[in-house]
Amino acid sequence: MTPPARLLSIPEICQRLGGVSEKTAKRRIKEAGIRPARPGRAPMLTEDELSQVIEASRRRSPPPPEPPSEEVRSAREALRSIRARQTKRLANELRGTPTTYAARTKKPRYLS
Repeated sequence: MTPPARLLSIPEICQRLGGVSEKTAKRRIKEAGIRPARPGRAPMLTEDELSQVIEASRRRSPPPPEPPSEEVRSAREALRSIRARQTKRLANELRGTPTTYAARTKKPRYLS
């Protein structure tokens, strides 16, 4: 007769998953499609089920994206700067405020 499989509690599962929170551990168990045993009310997993959760978690997380190159970053910054200036100009037009230095320093016609 084989000995019964050792059941792991949620705090033990959290440690084995790298110190994640209980909520994250429960979510990953659910995403792996495993229905844990519940002696009492506490969900518990066997070692085999835990390895399935770990494998499902690995497939769940894609590798981190590579950082953008300097050229892309500078193009983004340039585009952001242009958009900010356009937005400021349009907002000033809506408010009726002059947007250029020449327009701000020009005397109004009624003073001429």
